[in-house]
Amino acid sequence: MRITVEKIKPIFGAILAIGVIISVQPAPSECAVKPAITITISSDRMDISPGSPLPVEITLLNTSNHDVVVGQDLSRKGEFVYTIKVKEDTGSEASKTDYHRAHRGEPTKKPILINESLFQVTVQPGKTLKDDVDISTLYDLTQPGKYTVQVERVDPISKTVVKSNSIIVTVTPWFVDDDSMQLSSLLRWEATNA
Repeated sequence: MRITVEKIKPIFGAILAIGVIISVQPAPSECAVKPAITITISSDRMDISPGSPLPVEITLLNTSNHDVVVGQDLSRKGEFVYTIKVKEDTGSEASKTDYHRAHRGEPTKKPILINESLFQVTVQPGKTLKDDVDISTLYDLTQPGKYTVQVERVDPISKTVVKSNSIIVTVTPWFVDDDSMQLSSLLRWEATNA
């Protein structure tokens, strides 16, 4: 069988047409699905004493136009469905507690039983789902300084990691008032370093 230029022209034209079609397709990042959720965190305690509880409320908002199904723990403890991150003012991660290490499957000094009861929750468009977390159960907040708290979770629709806003919490040192010998808390850690 003899191949001539006349026989190859239609094949070459088809290959060229396919190449042009492929080259005008949008890049994968342009086709990416927008996350269906946003996450906001807040706390009414932005200044705490060393070792005090640091309650943080986590609010997940469905920003899509359809239902979103997410996991939630029966206890509404956020650490079971969110990744909680706390950084010191140096930028390094704060020290994790044994409870946090056990929760993440990391080695601990003593065995700790973690009991979670996850279930699926449907969040309608424009509606929110709230969870709580006590940051002091996850991270050692006994050292004075500023700590930045942020949470994240995977969006069930886009499969991307969605991060919350960050909040900055100040741990203020304790001191003994020489006149009254009462334990008092400084109003702000910055005042001692000004």
